[in-house]
Amino acid sequence: MAVMAIAVMMDTLQISRRMRDAGATEPVAEAMAKTFAESTAFARDDVATKADLEALRLATKADLESLRIASKTDLETGLNTLRLEVKSDIAQLETRIQAGQNRLLVWIGGMLIATIGATVTLIKALG
Repeated sequence: MAVMAIAVMMDTLQISRRMRDAGATEPVAEAMAKTFAESTAFARDDVATKADLEALRLATKADLESLRIASKTDLETGLNTLRLEVKSDIAQLETRIQAGQNRLLVWIGGMLIATIGATVTLIKALG
């Protein structure tokens, strides 16, 4: 920043000289030079240096890396939770299917016994 201040001082001195050479009085030339220095003072504080930009780049890079790691962790956690939920749902479905198969077997067995009983009854009644 000190280098910029010197550059601005040199510019104001040059402005003052040029204005005097153009016929302005010394007080007017100095007032214009001061006005120029004051109007550019706020800009000097707002100018980013290469070092500022590099620090910002490194901070942004670090932030992005942290975000990538956090996102990856969140994604892995979500996938693991989803896997567990799917496994649980599959286990519940398998249990329900097995229960349905057992009920079906009992029903078929009952129908078979009823059919045999009806057949035996018909044979006795007819025979």
